[in-house]
Amino acid sequence: MSQLAYLETGKTSIQIELPSEQTELMKGVPWGNIAGFPTIAYWTYRVLQRRLEHKTIKYKLGRTLLEETAACLLGGHGIPASMGLAAFEHLKKKNAFSGEVISENKLYEWLSEPIKYNNKHARYRFAKQKAKYLHSAMAELTQDVIPQHSGKELREYIYIPF
Repeated sequence: MSQLAYLETGKTSIQIELPSEQTELMKGVPWGNIAGFPTIAYWTYRVLQRRLEHKTIKYKLGRTLLEETAACLLGGHGIPASMGLAAFEHLKKKNAFSGEVISENKLYEWLSEPIKYNNKHARYRFAKQKAKYLHSAMAELTQDVIPQHSGKELREYIYIPF
C-alpha cells in the first residue's frame, strides 16, 4: 500500500503518492515513513515541498569540483565548520584553486599561517595532514576530464570503493 501526503502552496493542496514504507528503493534500502526522519520518503517529500515553494537550497561553496572538494577536506573531525570555511577562504585568496597543482609543502605553508577566524587569528589544526589530502585531490582532479553531463556520471567518477 502506498503512502499519501499533501503539500500546500498558497491556497492549493497537492496530493503526492509515494511507495509503501517497506518497498525497497534498492536492495536493503526501504522508502520508510514520510514523517520518519531521515528516511528516503521523508527527504523526497521535503525536496518536493521546497521546489513547490521555490525555496531551493544552495549547497555550493565553490565554483568548481576542486573548490567543493577542498572545502569538504578542510572541515571534518576536530575542526569546527567555521574554521574549515575560514581556511578555504584563506586558500582561495592565495589562488590555490586556480587549476595548477600546488605543492604539498606550499599548501602546508599556507595552512600553517594564522587564519582570520571569528574576528581573530587562529592556527588551523592538522595543517600537514590536510595539505597532503588537498595536494592529492588537486593532482587527481586536474589530470582528468570531469564528467559534467549527469550527476550519475559524476558520482561514478568520484566513487572510491572501500
